[in-house]
Amino acid sequence: MWKNYFKTALRNLARNKWVTLISILGLSVGMASGLLSYLHIQGVQFLVSIILIGSSLSITRQMNHISEM
Repeated sequence: MWKNYFKTALRNLARNKWVTLISILGLSVGMASGLLSYLHIQGVQFLVSIILIGSSLSITRQMNHISEM
């Protein structure tokens, strides 16, 4: 059954080369932009967490420095 599906799909892909090319290019551009968006969001969240951790460390350092005086 799957063999017939693949035969039919390959036959249609061979007949409609331009439509196949446009479809594959569209899918690859869509997947690449989705992946880049995901990585950008993860990078921003990572930087925000570093900034928050850094600011809390600097606050504790300043408080410890003030209490030592």
